[in-house]
Amino acid sequence: MNSTESVRSSTGCDPTSLTIEVVRSPEALQALQTEWNALLAHATAPTIFMSWDWIWNWWETLGRGLRPWIVLVRDSRRNELLGVAPFAIRPYPLRPWRELVLLGTTIASGDHLDLLARGGAERLVAAATASCLQQNRHAWDVLALDRMASNSPLIELLLQQCRRPTMQWTTVCPLLRITGGWEDYLKTLSGSMRYNMRRHADRLWRDAQGAVDCQYVRSRELVPAAMEELFRLHQLMWEMRGERGAFHSAAVRKFHHRVAMRFFEANRLRLYLLRVRAETVAALYCFRYGATVSFYQSGYDPKWARYSPGEAVMANGIRNSIEEGAREFDFLRGAEPYKARWTRFARHDRRLRIPTTNRGTVAVLSYQIVHGMKSWYRRQSRNAPYDEGIFEVIPSREPLGPQPCSALSEGHKYESACI
Repeated sequence: MNSTESVRSSTGCDPTSLTIEVVRSPEALQALQTEWNALLAHATAPTIFMSWDWIWNWWETLGRGLRPWIVLVRDSRRNELLGVAPFAIRPYPLRPWRELVLLGTTIASGDHLDLLARGGAERLVAAATASCLQQNRHAWDVLALDRMASNSPLIELLLQQCRRPTMQWTTVCPLLRITGGWEDYLKTLSGSMRYNMRRHADRLWRDAQGAVDCQYVRSRELVPAAMEELFRLHQLMWEMRGERGAFHSAAVRKFHHRVAMRFFEANRLRLYLLRVRAETVAALYCFRYGATVSFYQSGYDPKWARYSPGEAVMANGIRNSIEEGAREFDFLRGAEPYKARWTRFARHDRRLRIPTTNRGTVAVLSYQIVHGMKSWYRRQSRNAPYDEGIFEVIPSREPLGPQPCSALSEGHKYESACI
């Protein structure tokens, strides 16, 4: 029995009316924009990283070497797109195997990824996609799924189909569920956190003689320069630690310039700059989709570290998110200790390596060896992994319901935003 035959969606779609198509060209991906956006608007738990704008701009700037392999699931009777699975085949010039990956995950990746499906048709789309992947499994050697929402119905179907050794592990994604106003949130923070926020804010205000402002970037013309400030401050911070930083690549910077402009036009960009006199000392880069604000990156000038500028700009971003009606502030992946000062909750995303050929089985075994060696090295070095146990894990992403994405009418002064 075909795996789609045993699943009937709550939308009333008959599985026998499904058609499955695989498109393999950038032109076909570009032509999906209107249908894709309509599907995103009717998905149960969409994220901004599943949007066409994110995927298309990622493909154009960072997709070099990949071959699109996009599964489309349609209801032929209604002439309606039910789901999209945006895969791509990644050949390895220096390795003898091919990977099937999700577009947007090999570099500058988002989190909580999944198939994009119309609400109520998730299991139907997952079953159709799993069947399509099973039938075409010899076109690649390893199915490499990264940053997947842990409750994705596709994951379990793929694992059930596989008769070979697989590899899977999780990543921690801290998040803040918003249930009240700014003052209510402050009461949930530790006493030492509130004291330090006030102390750092007062010290900076005093030493700068009041010439401090946290700006929410509201003008289209200011976005490119603000993004350059973000890149500069982020790289300063990481290069001082001996790391190359997220924006070291010109291609990555180009991608974020493009996506920031697109999201600004759609009122989805949340970009903040902390300025002292005429100097930008910290930046916060977030996105808003529906009821969720996602914190993507930040940076600060290390010479201002005694004032905790990263803490100040984060406080401003969280406060503005609360006051514009967001219901979730998502810190995305990484169990860094500083995130635990803002929230004690997290969700898990999953990463999988599923072999589909004998060559793929060897590849997965090699992944396991390398992953084990890296984990051992991190435990022995000063770059030991963060303690993921500091967060209380909650169920994976659930629908938060529709929420208007309203813009704030006024920015907050630094003095009031950080207390």
